Amino acid sequence: MHFMKQYAVLFCCTGNICRSPTTEGLVMKKVADARLDRRKLIDSAGTHGYHIGEPADRRTQEAA
Repeated sequence: MHFMKQYAVLFCCTGNICRSPTTEGLVMKKVADARLDRRKLIDSAGTHGYHIGEPADRRTQEAA
């Protein structure tokens, strides 16, 4: 039986409303397109709690 390795990736920026969620969205799309989404856990986080509970910036959502 062949076991596929699983990976976890965390993208971090200061507030988790622009850079890290954009990167998370782009990488999730690439991983899904490559049909590797079952093998990957992808998430984003911020190093400071400036924007707790806020969604990603509107421009970030549109771009990602």
